[in-house]
Amino acid sequence: DGARKWQSKVTGAMVSGVGMFAYVARSALGGGANLVLTVLVLTLQYTVQTHGYLGKRLHVQLDNTVGENKNQTMIGFLAWLVHTDVFVETGFFCMIKGHTYTDLDQSFSTLIKGMKTYAVYTISRMLEIIGLLLAQYNLKSCRELHCLWDFGPWLLPHMHTFSGFATGKYGDGMHEFVLRKDREGIVRIYFRHSSKSSTWFPEGLGYPVFKSNPSPMPGLAELKPDSKWDRPVVESTVRQWLPHFAIVREVDRQAARHEWARRLWMLCPDLSICDLPASEKLVWPAFPANSGHGRADDAAVRAPFSATNISARLENPDINPIVGPGRTAAMVAKEFEAYKNKQRALAAANRDSMLYPIYQGDYLLVRLATGAAPLSLHRVSNGLFMEDACSNDATFTSVEYTHTPQNGVPGFFGSFEARKNLSYNK
Repeated sequence: DGARKWQSKVTGAMVSGVGMFAYVARSALGGGANLVLTVLVLTLQYTVQTHGYLGKRLHVQLDNTVGENKNQTMIGFLAWLVHTDVFVETGFFCMIKGHTYTDLDQSFSTLIKGMKTYAVYTISRMLEIIGLLLAQYNLKSCRELHCLWDFGPWLLPHMHTFSGFATGKYGDGMHEFVLRKDREGIVRIYFRHSSKSSTWFPEGLGYPVFKSNPSPMPGLAELKPDSKWDRPVVESTVRQWLPHFAIVREVDRQAARHEWARRLWMLCPDLSICDLPASEKLVWPAFPANSGHGRADDAAVRAPFSATNISARLENPDINPIVGPGRTAAMVAKEFEAYKNKQRALAAANRDSMLYPIYQGDYLLVRLATGAAPLSLHRVSNGLFMEDACSNDATFTSVEYTHTPQNGVPGFFGSFEARKNLSYNK
């Protein structure tokens, strides 16, 4: 079980009113935003080929993962779709924790449980089983990818840099992102914490996304060298296990051996994207321009959500955490420091009704409730969002410090050193 195995990742996309799509990519292709956006482009391409058009607005629902979805590259591509008039408006929503009841999550739950009941001994067999298990979700296509488009080098040099929208000390991040053109044709982005937040960041005009125009299409991403995916070890594992695959018929066993032999032979040493057969290279699609394009109203993105008693968990944080054009990290930090001072002064004046606020980075004197542990110095390291600063049931992670007393001086004088967590710091 500890052997280095051939690794493939299954990525799914579900289009409302159309159906589901599954894509399989080997680990040597890489992942992250390149994989997710390649899947998105191919799914849009299928929609154009089968329906002849795309709608005016594209809304993408994603997992709340920074490496793959909630990142600068995702923002850049969805902005490019607006910039080139493929859509009037694009946006994405990164789902909050506990979203396991969406249709796409349920389909993958079905897939994972079902795959465990089959002997998957080749990639072609895996594609066949995926098609069988996801048929109930109206699977339209299941294909293997041999390369990915490289979106970062294509888009990032032309974009303003954004940060502060992912999980951080100002809250658990932005979850809804909307991109559209203003009256001057400039693509702007708007953020909010949830679909029920009553305001958007920034107020008024959104942040401009591009500082220059990207080229019409991206290039293909370079493949990982053999050393990055331990090719000799992986090949050895495959050859050792081939005789032990649970294949009943000899003809099927021979077919599996032939498929793996051909697959490994086709992967020449340190295969470059230039060496990939033309039939396996992706071709960038021509997206139709959206007809009837008009410029957006500068004053609003969408009508604000009108509701009463929205919890702090759903509202935007009191401080705009976004760093972008015209707003630096120093500005955000200064506003946050002023906010903390105001809240602490308010708590000091209302001691009977308000707990003293605690924020990430604060030092605390802690005595654990269990046992007779002595008073110790801790520093809040993560997990304490600003909306929970005065909560009586806040949870967070802290770093504990070991105290070396100063000779002859009682109390907490002396030196402090962060204590190692032996189950983590190895």
